[in-house]
Order: sequence, then C-alpha cells, then structure tokens
Amino acid sequence: MKQSNSAMNKPPQLKKIYELIGKVVSKEPKKVYAKDSPHHGAIFYRLNVALENSSVEKIYVFQNSVEKEQV
Repeated sequence: MKQSNSAMNKPPQLKKIYELIGKVVSKEPKKVYAKDSPHHGAIFYRLNVALENSSVEKIYVFQNSVEKEQV
C-alpha cells in the first residue's frame, strides 16, 4: 500500500510520556509540510530510541512542546 506524501510528512498525534529510561540512538530534524496542519512549517525531531521501560522505538518531539528545563 502506497502512502501519499502529505500523509508521510504529518507527525503523529502528540502523546505525553512522563518517564523514559534509555538512550537516544539517533536524532533526525523534520519539517511539517502539510498545509492543512496546524503545525505547518514547524520543525520537529524524530528520535530513534532504545528504552528500558517501553517498547517505543521512535519518539516525535516538537521544539515548542519541550520546556528548557526538560532539555
């Protein structure tokens, strides 16, 4: 099944995860290109992670959703 370009560039819905234990394996900056998205033009990061307490492998982080104290 082939996905359209706009579907591939849309970030997933934001989820709040409060405690993660593990490592960031890689960080890739991305940009939202979908013109109908409220995040159009925003930069976000796709983090590939190796977590000890979760089966999550990828995390999407928007620059404006992380406070400076959390970095």
